[in-house]
Amino acid sequence: MGRNGKYQLEYLIHLLKERNWIHSNQTNTNGKITNLFFAHPASIELGHISGHVIFIYSTYWTCKYNLPLFHMFGQTETGHTFSLDFCYMERENDDGYIWALQELKMLFQTPRIPKVIITDCEPALNRAIELVFPSSIHNYCTWNISKNLIQNCPKYFQEDDWMDYQTSWSLLVSSNSTEDYNNNLEKIKEKSKDYSGSWAYISNNLIALKKIFVTAWASQHPHQGNEDSSCVESADSYIKSFINNSN
Repeated sequence: MGRNGKYQLEYLIHLLKERNWIHSNQTNTNGKITNLFFAHPASIELGHISGHVIFIYSTYWTCKYNLPLFHMFGQTETGHTFSLDFCYMERENDDGYIWALQELKMLFQTPRIPKVIITDCEPALNRAIELVFPSSIHNYCTWNISKNLIQNCPKYFQEDDWMDYQTSWSLLVSSNSTEDYNNNLEKIKEKSKDYSGSWAYISNNLIALKKIFVTAWASQHPHQGNEDSSCVESADSYIKSFINNSN
């Protein structure tokens, strides 16, 4: 039980009401809260003004409520980021993401629907974005793409060869034209001849997604210079630390 005899999420709802936060929740057939969406009115107002690009973090686990937290950010025209909204979710699945995004969409004024949404590579989240924000351009965070490469491909290489391969990959991702991309892709293929496992991973998992993270395509849409989510890393880390360390 939480403070004032309330379960923790119920007490959080009490605080949100008391402090005039916008919030909504879902419950199951037993009345248990399964999803809780909340946003500060000032954040939504800022989102109406500066909601052209938003960043969505797939959920991370929090000790506070024993639930994953879904965190969305906005960015002003001067490059300052701000927390747009939050959502505690029982499950990281299509239904959970769809509900959270629909709650966000209801707070936006129609002409201000986000033009570009930048996320990591979370299939359920990606399907939800396509359904709820079909007119928005969806780009993948290039840092997250490269992180996936680093997690899956070093085992195929000697250390020096792997460092060289990473450089070639970075050039591929930052290709400014389709011609540059094709040239850099051929170089990657050439370097992969002795490392078939790495090429299998890239060709099966990343090449088909090129239009949502390679500069030549991603930069065709006004994303305010953002090809990754690095601009929100510090804010995200602060929120995560604050929640997990609070009593």
